[in-house]
Amino acid sequence: MPASDRNIWDSAVSTKLTVRQTHETLHEHRVRLDDDIEHLERALAVAKELRNCSAPILTLPDEIILEIFSTLRDLFFPVTQQRPNKSASGSWLVVSAVCHRFRRIATTSPGLYSRISTRILPGKRVLAMMKASRPLDLDLDVGLPRDSEDVDMIRKYLLTHGPRVRTFSMQINNEWARSMTAWIRSIPRVTTLLMSNKTEEGYPSGAGSIVTFGPSITQLMPRLTCLHVDGVYLDFTSHIFLNLTELSLSHVKILNALVSIDASDLHTLLGRMKRLEKLALSSIRVGTSIDADIPLPASLRYLEYTTPSSLLVFSRFIPSPVVHVRVVQTGTPTYAKSSSNLKHSLKILASWLGSNSPATVVALTIRYNTVAAEACVAYWRNSSDHAAGAEPDFKLVRYVDENFGMSKLLLGHLYDRVTHIYIDADWDYPLLDGKRQWLHELGPLPNLRSLHITGPRTSLEPLNLVRVASQDSVAFWEASQLSMEDRACMGDERILRHWLSARSSRGLPLQVLALPAHVAVALDKVVADGAGPVEWRGLGLEVLIDYKA
Repeated sequence: MPASDRNIWDSAVSTKLTVRQTHETLHEHRVRLDDDIEHLERALAVAKELRNCSAPILTLPDEIILEIFSTLRDLFFPVTQQRPNKSASGSWLVVSAVCHRFRRIATTSPGLYSRISTRILPGKRVLAMMKASRPLDLDLDVGLPRDSEDVDMIRKYLLTHGPRVRTFSMQINNEWARSMTAWIRSIPRVTTLLMSNKTEEGYPSGAGSIVTFGPSITQLMPRLTCLHVDGVYLDFTSHIFLNLTELSLSHVKILNALVSIDASDLHTLLGRMKRLEKLALSSIRVGTSIDADIPLPASLRYLEYTTPSSLLVFSRFIPSPVVHVRVVQTGTPTYAKSSSNLKHSLKILASWLGSNSPATVVALTIRYNTVAAEACVAYWRNSSDHAAGAEPDFKLVRYVDENFGMSKLLLGHLYDRVTHIYIDADWDYPLLDGKRQWLHELGPLPNLRSLHITGPRTSLEPLNLVRVASQDSVAFWEASQLSMEDRACMGDERILRHWLSARSSRGLPLQVLALPAHVAVALDKVVADGAGPVEWRGLGLEVLIDYKA
């Protein structure tokens, strides 16, 4: 080795490591070198450990690393996945093999073992995690038993650690329904119960799973306040509903009639629930026609209704001004704009947001996904609630396409009291469509004070726009480094200019007009080319332009 390449470590090693000495036997020489190799390997391990200590994640405090591990654990436990034939050998605990600090955090944190699923963990691992999580509460997910041995193992879990279970999820079929309902005797302190018969293949055909509870259920589970039912039939006269504050019913089945409940049953159920605060109904149908309106519990504050088809059931709910509503239609855009569906939608909006409780703030959000464009319209009765970030009083979510005019996006005649409109749309959606009259369709909007139009934020630096001075010394912004093909306007910008001009001519100029930069550039271009007789920036008392959009 050249002298210039030698360093202090070369000198130390060459001094310590020597060839076989004349007085050494072969065995002594090898023992000495083996000992030197062991010490060098230990020193190398220490050096690597010191180097790894500078990794960014190891600069975080233990509490943050624990949060990361908790996220890994939650991602590892699926909600509906069937347990594989081969048990997961490593699971999320592979993090403990990364370094000593990871191992210490993972093995000394009981909270990391408080969420357990029998679907993906072997029996011994389940018991070990239950023991390691003491004395914390447990979130236990029980998959569908394969045989009586699985049933016995689950019974063992509950007999040993049942009083610690706070959230209990179980998958049910007709074969094991009786065994599963008997388990509730071992979980007296449970607060959340989830029951489902959904598998990876979806919901089984034929008769639905039937679960019955005796009148003593309130004594067996006195702390139960949250119940989620998916594809399982429960007797709606059961006492299990009496103390609930949160109820979710999805793909409900009754006897041999798939996805169907009786309207009178729903009326009776809601009438008995005096403490209910949150209600979620998804993909339910009534077995008979609804002849009467359905009152909501006085304690209810949140109502969510999801359906792939008709809103007939929801239209029968008697509106309440204290209930925050979210309606989600998962049907196609063609169905969403059908005359029958629009009729029900208009009736619902008129009843919930009519003259007695009108909306003052409206927010329209349009986002494309792999299926279609999803349009969400949110309404607030008080502008102060919107400013404070409160939940909307009413929200309607639908799939739409490019043929939806503004009157089909913002339904009804509800906008005379509206003071603020927010529109947040994807770039590709033709928001400003010349075939329709845009916001003209909503009426005169006499109280409208501000209009905010935006879109998804760009990941580019906000240097794609430069200020250009014109001969009349009025500065406007022009696109630079980014062509109109790269970021087109949301349709015909002249539609917006004409609407602003019409409001101004009626003596109703906006107090605030907020636009994304590319729309402002297009409007400036119209004026610069002589196609705009009115300077659009003067049509609003305050113009806000987002140059990062």
